[in-house]
Amino acid sequence: METLIIEAENQKIKALKTLLTAFGVNYRVAKKSELDTTDYLLKSKKNRKSLLESIGELKKGEIINRELLEL
Repeated sequence: METLIIEAENQKIKALKTLLTAFGVNYRVAKKSELDTTDYLLKSKKNRKSLLESIGELKKGEIINRELLEL
């Protein structure tokens, strides 16, 4: 199963619900508060690019370990 997140105006959402129902596709409408932190951070194109680049660097082992300094 895959998840598709759509943000649109009410009229367009209504039309999509009608279309999905006509095709027998199960769907549910999530409240804004149901977005997890990752989904929220990935909404912005700039954030998405930065986060995906960082994840790629992590997977390649391109990390720098730092000690937590007391303030």
